[in-house]
Amino acid sequence: DDAALQMSMFGSTVYPASEVEPRSAIDLTNPSNIVGEYQQDRWDDGGARGLVASVSHDGGASWARVVVPKLTKCSGGTYDRASDPWVSFGPDGVLYAISLSFDAFDSRNAILASWSTDGGDTWSDPVEITANDNTVLDKESITADPSHPGVVYAAWDALVYPGGSLHASDRGRLVSS
Repeated sequence: DDAALQMSMFGSTVYPASEVEPRSAIDLTNPSNIVGEYQQDRWDDGGARGLVASVSHDGGASWARVVVPKLTKCSGGTYDRASDPWVSFGPDGVLYAISLSFDAFDSRNAILASWSTDGGDTWSDPVEITANDNTVLDKESITADPSHPGVVYAAWDALVYPGGSLHASDRGRLVSS
């Protein structure tokens, strides 16, 4: 029974074992290395308990699950939930990931970036690209520069009240050094 798998907290319902909003990337320096990142244990009103990467080093024949650390309280971080995973391999095989991490009961939210130098098996602590308590950040993405190792581009929306949005970027800031 699906209802037996649901857990409610303060009016929100979490769906344990749900894995939603996947994004994937293939390492062009080693095409056998494939990584997908997704939300784990999604809440019905937005975000998940954490983000998980599924990693294959044999072209998808086998997979290992790796929790991306410190994006939420469940993975050793300070935010309640995470959402909008995105991954991109650089030309040197470094894997970059980005998340929207936020609190469920106040307006604190941030865009966090992490990286892996071993194809997704282990991850750095996240770097805060931007944070805000007054504007809702959303729909971030990350793309590694295909010609410049260590340079990545992050973009996101910021919902401005009343009405409107602005689009921001880190302009290729080096996050892995």
